[in-house]
This record gives sequence, structure tokens and C-alpha cells, in this order.
Amino acid sequence: MNRFNTSISLITNLKPIISFQGALSSEVINRLLQQIEYYFEDEKVIVRKRLFHIATECLQNVYHHSNAFKQGNKSELNSIDQEFTFEVTMLEDGYVIEVGNYIMTNQVEGIKAKISEINSASLPELRQMYINQLINKRGKSANTAGLGFIEMAKRSKNRLEYVISPINSSSSFLRLRIKVN
Repeated sequence: MNRFNTSISLITNLKPIISFQGALSSEVINRLLQQIEYYFEDEKVIVRKRLFHIATECLQNVYHHSNAFKQGNKSELNSIDQEFTFEVTMLEDGYVIEVGNYIMTNQVEGIKAKISEINSASLPELRQMYINQLINKRGKSANTAGLGFIEMAKRSKNRLEYVISPINSSSSFLRLRIKVN
């Protein structure tokens, strides 16, 4: 079930401004990004750009990695495994973008290690990690695992928060939170 739920809350700062749960497609990505442009058109330019770029990176990551998940997990796939969640929530001092998607359980340790490495790096170190990742992957058919995480941390200038919940022996659910201010 695809659900768009957009609202602007003037009463509480914890209600999502943009919320989606369902299957991801290019149409969904376009609609969510259009909503971000619309709802944040009066926000400071730097914050609006950060929100847009981080949301784009989140959605691209989910789109590309959900395809890999589907291919690697065909025998156990059901409609729930194809869903993802996306929210933008207002805080007193900024916003939080939260995205959740299914991953293969054998990827959990690698994701934890990558996020830990990113969270312990300074901004100049993140920039260098990004460049190194691009150089090391150039011309290779290998994926660019971690580039999206690095880009989100660079743009937000905040640590990436995450929770990984096991679903069954082969799949888990990753929830990633990025604070933008």
C-alpha cells in the first residue's frame, strides 16, 4: 500500500511534515522530492539545499539497494520486503530525515562498520574518504558501497544514527536518521 501523508504541524515540532510508507519507484522519488521543494521553499537556502540533497541521496540509496535486496532474496520475498519508509520531521533546531528499508542480514556488520567509520571522521576526513572511494571504484563494476552514507554525513555535518532490526534469518530492517540544521 502506498501512502503519502503530508502535513504541516504548527502545534507540535515532532509531527512528520512529509511521511511515506510503501514500495519505492521513480515516481515516488519524484513526488517526495517535489514535496520537499514545496514545503521548504521558505526555509533558508542552505538548509533547503541540505534537505533536498540528503533526501535525494537517501532515496537513491534505498532504490538501488532495494533492487539488490530483491535479487539476493527472491525466495523469501514478500510484499512487505519491498516497502520502505521515509519521513521528514521538524525539530526545534532543524529537521530529521528518516528512511527505513530492508537489507540482507549478511550486510549488517558491513553497514555498522561503515557508519561507525563515517561517524568517527572529521569533515575533512569525510571529504577525503569520499574522494578515495570514488578513485578506488572508478572504472570498476564494483558498487560504491558507503558513498551515500559519506555524502549524507558530509552534507548534514552530523552523525548518522541508525537502528537495524532482524526480521528473519536472511533479512533485517535498517532505519537511518540524519539531522539537518
